[in-house]
Amino acid sequence: DGQPLMSLEEWVLLLREARLIGSSLTKRDACLCFLWSRMCVVDARIGRWAALENSLPFEGLLEALCRVSVVKGLPTLAQVLANGYSSAAGVHAYLESLSREDVAAIDQSAAGWGAEPKQPVADSV
Repeated sequence: DGQPLMSLEEWVLLLREARLIGSSLTKRDACLCFLWSRMCVVDARIGRWAALENSLPFEGLLEALCRVSVVKGLPTLAQVLANGYSSAAGVHAYLESLSREDVAAIDQSAAGWGAEPKQPVADSV
């Protein structure tokens, strides 16, 4: 139906460009987030179904981003708001302003693949 799809390579590039892949989100974690967000299809050997099994539609992209937000070490909502930020871009700016030691402390809050989230998912997203 012509819906744009994102490949694994594009996904990893997106996360690298956003500087999300690092100590608390490995490339392996990023790939797992992608793989677990793909659609289940009837027969992956048939044209469009093969593309859907190996790529993410928009909804799959949103799911993968939610998975990243749970796995990656992120500051708490209180930390972000206390420093005057209120958006996703603000979170990014906040992380960029931190020292290596502060980033390392936040990285310790990473849930890791398959672990229970350390903060509410809605706050992470």
